[in-house]
Amino acid sequence: MNVLGVNLSNNGSICLLKDGEVDFYLEAERINRDKYSNDVSCLLDYVDDVDVLAFVDARWNDEKKRYRSSSNVAAFRRKFPGATVRDLRMDHHLAHAMCAFHRSPFRDAVNIVVDSNGSLSSQGLEIESIYRGLEPVHKKHFTENDPGIGKMFEAACKHYGFNWMDAGKVMGLSAYGDGLALEVQKAWEKRSEELVHIAAQHSNNITLSGGCFLNCVVNYKLTKKFPHLNFYAEPLAHDGGTAIGAAYIAYYETKDS
Repeated sequence: MNVLGVNLSNNGSICLLKDGEVDFYLEAERINRDKYSNDVSCLLDYVDDVDVLAFVDARWNDEKKRYRSSSNVAAFRRKFPGATVRDLRMDHHLAHAMCAFHRSPFRDAVNIVVDSNGSLSSQGLEIESIYRGLEPVHKKHFTENDPGIGKMFEAACKHYGFNWMDAGKVMGLSAYGDGLALEVQKAWEKRSEELVHIAAQHSNNITLSGGCFLNCVVNYKLTKKFPHLNFYAEPLAHDGGTAIGAAYIAYYETKDS
């Protein structure tokens, strides 16, 4: 069975699973040369023979982006008219979690996800999640008083004149003790420890994903702070990895049905 995960958010990407194994992964920016591109139409010609399509996205306020996402979904459905469709566009953090879990060495784990924002539900805009399997054991949603670590990094990017998605530059500046960057970094180090304390109530095996965990300093400090726990930090912690997670979710749902 061939399952194609399609990420419509930042780092737009596709992942083809063949019988549960990653056969192919590609990000749109590698083809259209547009950094962080969320237009995956350029990837249509790189895959054939798909049984299941699984789409994942994040919440956007940009009307043009929402139109582009709908257009891309329609294009993939036209190319694979016989494919079963699994719409996971309301499950952004779950896709992050399942990417990390299925690529980790663990058969049982809890999965921490932190980014600037995921999907919008009736409860609000997700900014933190902890999953045990497919079920959340912790959720935190955006508020004006507490926008979350990811939004703090975005605000710092704008302060320094960077692209709002260039949080890596802020992380780098923190090493030089620069004012604001160091403050955000320290806040993230503290919050990451608090999340691990929550996760450790459910398992000693913990995976880390979502863009905020593209922070090697935080990941390293967690392994030193909690030597009794087993960590897996997902290399594709950014939104590109959600294509892999979506494909895994759809694969196991279809296989077990």
